[in-house]
Amino acid sequence: MIHQFISIKNVGNFVNVSFKSPQWNGILEKYNAFYADNGSGKTTLTQIFKSTQEAKFAQELLKKRTLDSTSGIDIVYMNDNHQRCNYTNARWNNYDKKIDIFDSYYIEDNVYIITLGNYQDPGSYYEVVVGDNAIKTYKEIIALVAKRKKEKTRRRNWSSSLKELVDEQPITDIKAKIKNSQKLSIEIGKKIATLEEKQVKEAEEFGMKYLSKINFFLTKLGTQLQITKLNKVSSRFVYYVSIAGHELRSDSRTVSLKHTLSEGEKNCLAFAFFLARLDLRSDIADRSVIFDDPISSLDNNRRNITLNVLTRFAKSCKQFILLSHDMKFINDFKTKIEETQVLKIVKSQESSKILPFDIKRASLTGIFKDILVLREFAEKGELSDHDPRDVVRCLRPVLEGFIRLKYYKHIAPGEWLGNFINKIRNANKGDVFYSQKNNLHDIEDINDYSKTYHHSNPNYMEGPIVTSELRSYCKLIFEVIERL
Repeated sequence: MIHQFISIKNVGNFVNVSFKSPQWNGILEKYNAFYADNGSGKTTLTQIFKSTQEAKFAQELLKKRTLDSTSGIDIVYMNDNHQRCNYTNARWNNYDKKIDIFDSYYIEDNVYIITLGNYQDPGSYYEVVVGDNAIKTYKEIIALVAKRKKEKTRRRNWSSSLKELVDEQPITDIKAKIKNSQKLSIEIGKKIATLEEKQVKEAEEFGMKYLSKINFFLTKLGTQLQITKLNKVSSRFVYYVSIAGHELRSDSRTVSLKHTLSEGEKNCLAFAFFLARLDLRSDIADRSVIFDDPISSLDNNRRNITLNVLTRFAKSCKQFILLSHDMKFINDFKTKIEETQVLKIVKSQESSKILPFDIKRASLTGIFKDILVLREFAEKGELSDHDPRDVVRCLRPVLEGFIRLKYYKHIAPGEWLGNFINKIRNANKGDVFYSQKNNLHDIEDINDYSKTYHHSNPNYMEGPIVTSELRSYCKLIFEVIERL
């Protein structure tokens, strides 16, 4: 897993990023969430994570090289074994197989056909479908296939040498070697056949578990899709999807899943594939799990279910990384797992950067955001991060907001703080507003002070603001609210 980023250079918008600043030191925690606006570098960062898996993904990262860059891609990070990992010349000096990544590429590769490949060139998703036991058997077969190939090469060399020999004894010896090698190849072939039968059985057993898990997650995600069969056909796995009473084969040319399924259904299907395999992994506690925009094309009901599923897997794996353009989704995940480190990919003209991000503050809206501003200024005064004029503008909306909540039956939509003040002034004993007589002076004081800096005043930008006075009003407004 990635413990700490050191630097990222010439990858997409990450032109020259060094993680030595006091803002963020590049260390990834167990739980991490990256928020990013469109075009800032979220997909690029996912591809960087993916490139650490294996050489072919490292090669693909070259496509993300920064435009007009005169230098190659250069990335450095420290893994959890304190090894320095470097990406140069389109390859890493260390790869990490224990990473599972769900992204748009996974969706495209899994919704239609799962390619198994062959012994010389196994498909990308061979391991995904056949299971750990079948993979172990597969590796035994690979070793035997290599051994048989070696024997074949030896026989060919021996046969070539016979043409140059004239003495009987060397010829006899070599022929004996060839014969023994042929016998050995036959024995190896028998072992391969036995192991292939074993592998098919193991793959079928796992396939049934896999199919069951896929359907479990499809049901959980609230879709009507179901996988009815999962069959090995030559070097591929094909599956059958039940849609509105019809069974569609994943590799069908007449009725294409690509055009039949909606974007949401395709996403759900691939997401269920990924979750099912993740759930069946025996080594999940040793793995890093990365989700890049898992809620794309999902409705609100599926968003909530997705959030619960991600929370479960995050707690089970070694390291969890969530990337999303959806601030609310990341905020909800942070609420589920409070210790989540939230970061933001910030795009600038020079280079995208990764900085700590206060998702709770950024997610606040309306009166809640204004309350936070007033409270921080009341506590810190001019040492806070807020411009005094922005603080002043929060006074009236906050006071009006609390009044509307308390007296929601008695204040019309078009009435504001001035109307409320008049209702108090004119209230007689027994009236609903009479109890606020003791607050009237302070409410009037806050109103008069805030009006000076309100945009309706043509000179509101000219009046000086004394921060100590403003701080007193920030404290006063909370006292008034307590007495409402």
